[in-house]
Amino acid sequence: MAMSAATRDVQIRELRHAAPKDRVLLASLIVFSMLCAGSWFALDLNLTHPVTGASRFHVPTQFVADVIPFPLRAKDAHGEVYLRWDSANFLAWLSETWGEVGWQGVLETISISILAIVLAAVIAIFLIMPASRNVACARGFLPADGQGSAIGVALRYGIFFLVRGLLIVLRAIPEFLWAFLLLILFGPVAFAGVLALALHNAGILAKLTSETVEDLERKPLEALAGLGGRMGPVAIIGVAPRAFRQFLVYFFYRWETCIRETAILGILAIHTLGLHIDHAFAYFHYDKALFFIVINSMIIISGDLLGSFARRTIRHS
Repeated sequence: MAMSAATRDVQIRELRHAAPKDRVLLASLIVFSMLCAGSWFALDLNLTHPVTGASRFHVPTQFVADVIPFPLRAKDAHGEVYLRWDSANFLAWLSETWGEVGWQGVLETISISILAIVLAAVIAIFLIMPASRNVACARGFLPADGQGSAIGVALRYGIFFLVRGLLIVLRAIPEFLWAFLLLILFGPVAFAGVLALALHNAGILAKLTSETVEDLERKPLEALAGLGGRMGPVAIIGVAPRAFRQFLVYFFYRWETCIRETAILGILAIHTLGLHIDHAFAYFHYDKALFFIVINSMIIISGDLLGSFARRTIRHS
């Protein structure tokens, strides 16, 4: 017998009321909505200020005119700038801009990102094992008689918490702040940018890889420990080879981030492509700024593609 519409609606309402309610999700949505509203009023956001009236249309128009490469600009009878294509002059402008600082900025950006991620990996390698609870504390795979004396166990726990605290500090301070602090010590040199990126990313690499080590299957490690292996040899033979692949995945992922962050450090006068972008904006050369931004975007996209290819190759190898 066909069910009437009224009966179907009643059953739908009953099922809706009988469905389990996720109170945590509902409470989270309410709290987050309140925080968003409070943040909006706290910042006193006003989308119409300060660009109002006629300037609302003049500012974008003037900006579009300024980003047109200089050799391609022309003015009509009313003084309005428009695009006039001239391939010869445009290519000459590209060659001049690239030859002046473009190639140097690209080389500096790529070099800083490579040195930074390599240095970060070297620092992280020395922090991974002490930051892994099952290795540093000699628990999880070593037998009870392999724990050592009470003083030794306390010492290992102390080192574990000290390294974990160090990783928190390295990750908590952004690259930009690290660079700001290091610039005070070393001045506006490339090493300050390399070290700033390396410190922050070393904390991330060590933290992620230490969690990978803690999640390793215990039986192979217990078998090595049962053969009389101590903590150090077991970590080197049984842990490092199994965690190295995931470490490489994190390595290439963070290298992509280093490429992006390197350009931003140029705002602090570190010699990267970002420095040339900042100078172009400072002198109102918006066409050159746009050119450098496009180059920087191409570097980032290339780094992302290369990193994605490397991670995919590692996972399927």
